[in-house]
Amino acid sequence: MAKICEVVKVNTGYASAVNLEEEFLNPDSNRGRMERYQPVKSHREAFLRLTRSLELGPSKDRCFLLTGNFGTGKSHLLLMLANYLHNTSDQPEIKSFLSNWRQVDPDSVDRLTALRKNKRWLVAVCGYGTNDDFEEVVLRSIMDACGPDRENFEGILDTQYQEALRKLDTWEQEELAGTDRLRFYTNFVETLQEMEPDYTIARLREELKAHHGPALAAFKGAFKKLLPTEDFRFGKKNMVEIIKEFTSSSEFKDRYEGLAILFDEFGYVLENRRISLNIWQSFAELCNGGDMSSQPCVFIAAAHKSFTNYARGWDDFAKESGRIKEIPLTAEGIEDIIGAMVQPLTDSPAWISEIAPRENVLNGFAAECRRLQIFDWLDAPAITEKISKGAYPMHPMGTYCLLELAREIGSNNRTAFTFFSSEDDSEPGSFSWFIHNNDILDGQNLRLYTADLLAQFFAREMTTTNKELRDELRKIIANYEASLRELQKLKGSGLAGEALSGPETTSLLRVILVLQLAGVPATSDNIAFALSRTAARDQKNLESLLGALKEKKILFLAP
Repeated sequence: MAKICEVVKVNTGYASAVNLEEEFLNPDSNRGRMERYQPVKSHREAFLRLTRSLELGPSKDRCFLLTGNFGTGKSHLLLMLANYLHNTSDQPEIKSFLSNWRQVDPDSVDRLTALRKNKRWLVAVCGYGTNDDFEEVVLRSIMDACGPDRENFEGILDTQYQEALRKLDTWEQEELAGTDRLRFYTNFVETLQEMEPDYTIARLREELKAHHGPALAAFKGAFKKLLPTEDFRFGKKNMVEIIKEFTSSSEFKDRYEGLAILFDEFGYVLENRRISLNIWQSFAELCNGGDMSSQPCVFIAAAHKSFTNYARGWDDFAKESGRIKEIPLTAEGIEDIIGAMVQPLTDSPAWISEIAPRENVLNGFAAECRRLQIFDWLDAPAITEKISKGAYPMHPMGTYCLLELAREIGSNNRTAFTFFSSEDDSEPGSFSWFIHNNDILDGQNLRLYTADLLAQFFAREMTTTNKELRDELRKIIANYEASLRELQKLKGSGLAGEALSGPETTSLLRVILVLQLAGVPATSDNIAFALSRTAARDQKNLESLLGALKEKKILFLAP
């Protein structure tokens, strides 16, 4: 008998998680992402809103936070934005991106094309996962973007001259005020004259103001001799002034339309409070209000929660959410991404002989989806085409609960993308495991991936020890764990009987758990649909099993 994997092709390349910094800098990986990208509805709406900030004019909103749970495609969208800003619309990467866009939303393509006909933006991609402050990460990302391996743009050196002058002023003022007991300014002057006899401090200042390269080299040499373990770099407290100077230079204006700073996983900065209020306020004002003397600066970050959520209990930031515009990403349109990942092979012999004669089962799911109001952004024909058939062998309730569990209890390793992309067919509950270890038919019926199986895929997340759970969800899982303990006691006592000892009981408890976590009422009808056991005989057996579980006090609130 044929396995399900013989009638389904999985395009894992699209489904894998995006590492923004690595893939943007890898031409082959980046090009592949651009070509395969499916602009789903929530992404298109966010993208169009973000691109409005690129249009010329003062006081534009140019400080944004993309929010969404694991698997909503935040990093993927940031990668598309990075490419869109980095290239003009005549470049191959943008042409393929706009071609994909035209297939689903032709009306807005002309505007997107026209917006990128002129100069490129300088795109600075921030790294994350370090202990560095926000300012240090941002300045480093700009320096890296200007480096010889990227833009090879020396315009950033102009701000280094200004930074050297600022340091000289600061050291001198601290020494005059008596706050620098080590007399760093005096030591610097003596070291400079020792290393570069032709340079007085006055001449050094004049030539730094004139942006003379030898003067900057002399400053760096003396700095390194005094502080051999440190490299001269921008003072992070001066970040906003540095960006202003950088983007207002004639060299920058001649070459770039503006500066775009993209920060994936920005939540780590907020959670660990690696940013000061003053820096944030001045930076957000720079982005939103702009400076008529400089090119625009756009900040686009991504996080799992809202800015307000991160700022809770953080007095300094509690009122700062108004400075950054939140753009939430939803699951709407995810069916198109699933369609790009899962490809039923409807022309294969096994499909024609075993599935085609039973397609009435798949065609009938739309009515139940409408009753349950799941996938309510789709009409009945679209549910049939994109969910029931397009995601085969996923049962529609299995797909819906997958999306909801990824939103509620998911993690980086447990998303709708990783569910489909995993190639490990030994991992219980994964899509690969199901299609490689199951036949197309269960007797004379289609074997489908039902919602109860998700309890295996999300097993590590479905525990009361999971600190990320909301209290309401932890209570649901606690009730499930209590039911399992009671069932085990009953089996140990030999009083469970044949009915309660079989795998049907485990599936029933799991599906109730999954439905409750997904916010679906665990009624008898919904359970039957979720398990794909809607025949009258199957429903009668389910109701009998539910009654037995309630009688034995394994389920205290039987559906």
